[in-house]
Amino acid sequence: MLTPVPAAAVSPESDPADVERRAAALALVAQDHRRLAVRWEALIMAIEVEDDAAIVRDCIVSLISCARDHFVNEEWAMRTLAAPEYLTHKAEHVRLLRDAGDMLKNFDAAFTPADWTAVAAFFRHWICSHHSRWDDALFARLPVPTGGAAPAA
Repeated sequence: MLTPVPAAAVSPESDPADVERRAAALALVAQDHRRLAVRWEALIMAIEVEDDAAIVRDCIVSLISCARDHFVNEEWAMRTLAAPEYLTHKAEHVRLLRDAGDMLKNFDAAFTPADWTAVAAFFRHWICSHHSRWDDALFARLPVPTGGAAPAA
């Protein structure tokens, strides 16, 4: 669902504490992306297997909660990296959570089971477009942990 975190070079002149903070930020954000993928897959499974609005709704609530936690961690990473686009990126998080909240608020009244795949597609687009537009630039500043490739998001 999300593209792998791209590799970035670590300057040998970097402060070891700074390198450690950047590596921690990468690990945290990558872990969050895996959690988001699992939550989205749970939503898809609930739509395909269940015919229960409460279960699908719970999956949406879980996905939004996971995204909210991820945004907190991602904002920490941006502050750690002194990312110049921090305020604009943070504003995008606020907008995304507002849109998701609106979708959730209308879920029970506006969407039938026939609409649920479109709701899931909305959330997939919501996650993937944010990642490609904003997160790729952030990941370019993060080092690859010693001993291998960057973890998949």
